[in-house]
Amino acid sequence: RKSPLNLAAEHGHTGVARLLIEYGADISTSDRLGHTALNCAARAGHIDFVQFLITRGIDISARDRSGRTALHEAASAGHIKVVELLTARGINIFARDASGYTALHHAAFG
Repeated sequence: RKSPLNLAAEHGHTGVARLLIEYGADISTSDRLGHTALNCAARAGHIDFVQFLITRGIDISARDRSGRTALHEAASAGHIKVVELLTARGINIFARDASGYTALHHAAFG
């Protein structure tokens, strides 16, 4: 099951996320696969949502159960602006997932 915050992230509903957090939603909550709202927003290319979460202090280096970060998700989906934002914020571009792949590998695989 996905949390309301993860669903808001997938659909880019920053206003909904703002309300959820205001009423106590934990930005670091993850689903059964370890996906946080940041993973969901990065995969969907919602740069404003990603920026919102960063300003709220989310851990940009958090990994899901397969070892993927938000950078892996954004690169895999071809969301260049999200990749640029995450790298500008200092995410480790050399981080490898559980299969040994970096974000660059995921970008190449598409």
